[in-house]
Amino acid sequence: MKVLTILFFSFLCIQGYAVSSGYPSKVVGFHKDIIKNNSFFFSKSNSYSRPNTSEYVRFDLNIKETGFYDLYADVIAQNGKENSFFVRVNDGSVNKWHIPLSSKETRRKAVSKVFLKKGKNLIYFYSRESYTMIADIAAKFLFYNESPILSNSIIYNIGYPSKYRGVKKEKIEGNTFFYGERSSFDKNNLNDFIEFNVEVNDPGFYSLDANVIAPDGQRNSFYVKVNNRFAQLWSSGYTTQPSFKRVNSKLYLPRGKSKIVFYVREKNTKIADLKLSFRSTAKSSFTQRFTGSTQETRSHRLLEFVEDDQVIRASYEPYESGSRRVLYSYDVSRSNEYTLSYRVKFDKNFEFVKGGKLHGVGPLVKTTGCRPESKEGWSSRVMFGAEGRVKLYLYEQDRKQRCGRGVSTISDFKFETDRWYTVSIYTKLNSRGDRNDGTAKLYIDGVQLAQADNLRFRGVINNNTEIQSFLFSTFHGGSNESWSPSQTVKANFDDFVMVKGDYPRR
Repeated sequence: MKVLTILFFSFLCIQGYAVSSGYPSKVVGFHKDIIKNNSFFFSKSNSYSRPNTSEYVRFDLNIKETGFYDLYADVIAQNGKENSFFVRVNDGSVNKWHIPLSSKETRRKAVSKVFLKKGKNLIYFYSRESYTMIADIAAKFLFYNESPILSNSIIYNIGYPSKYRGVKKEKIEGNTFFYGERSSFDKNNLNDFIEFNVEVNDPGFYSLDANVIAPDGQRNSFYVKVNNRFAQLWSSGYTTQPSFKRVNSKLYLPRGKSKIVFYVREKNTKIADLKLSFRSTAKSSFTQRFTGSTQETRSHRLLEFVEDDQVIRASYEPYESGSRRVLYSYDVSRSNEYTLSYRVKFDKNFEFVKGGKLHGVGPLVKTTGCRPESKEGWSSRVMFGAEGRVKLYLYEQDRKQRCGRGVSTISDFKFETDRWYTVSIYTKLNSRGDRNDGTAKLYIDGVQLAQADNLRFRGVINNNTEIQSFLFSTFHGGSNESWSPSQTVKANFDDFVMVKGDYPRR
């Protein structure tokens, strides 16, 4: 049961490592108190409506990987008080962070899905409630967003605003533009605004563009507020003709309805409509099946979460058909193509023997384990081979052999032990049940080593046959003892990421 609990936490972070800050790099206006040998910092003043930027605690985080993180802080939120800080990351907007009442030191999530760049990042905590204490912070890696906007990305065009107040309308080139007649440089002045309601099907990160006219010779900007976040200053630049200008390149929106509000800052700067472009983002929904129930998992005793390295460690225990199976299946949002990436390191004494299986993807009902063909069943996985060779391992409709089809690499590549590799497997399904236009590709460290075309993964086209399962699948075998290692050997896994499209990681 303990192992399952830590597995849940690990996969929730997509196997991400943690970066801790320790002592703050700069403290201005805050007081210090030593509690249980830890230094806590607090302000004696309240500042509810806006951050008091003259008092803050700053932490410097050195990040190894650009990407999205959950941010945590060690805090003591005094009982009987309101408990919150204002939090700002680098030059981003300020977030209000509420902490549940706690008179004892506890680690709480401060910001979800914050974008941190490789290298030094500055995290500011501004006072909001007096005597709410903070010690140190940690960032948990979630996933990458390396890909550019997809050429076939989902585009949402948001036309006429759902609500507006204190602004004028003007028809220009057949489009209705809205503008304020007075400037308002106070971020908290919410009188004059243009509000757009948007609804998206896929939660994730979006690029937001606005169609604007910013008259030459004027300062040109709005304050922009998304849902209940703090308003952000946006400068549109000079343009005397209608033009789409980038407002935000990494805007997180939940599934369903969101509200985007533009507050007037400079008079006569005009805005018409918005455009949202969905960005390639990792799908983390496959994590939600880790509930701690032994009925949902098999061989959980062969997995452990390594606290120091923030990795999952799998044990390969010999038995009559290779090694004991470590098999899990997790739901992801349905798609006809996905790239699954993860990192693997085989221990120094790892025995590849004749080979075995590594992780992949599948439909609702998977075909594996030499089972007969099923019109709705298929799977796409990776296989390690003798001496560390690697290949694609596919169950499709037209296979000629009883078990899966192995597709060898175009090179003599072999896994070495005691070093990390990034494995990416791209799977694109056939478009019709009678059409063999599916594809599978295998990449190691971003280099393509194998490809299989003309595949007919599924015999029918319906929701059940789409990619919707992440298959955590690793073992030796095999059908007899000749596939078995001579002893229990181990391998480490980290950074599981699924992205719609062909986007291998390096």
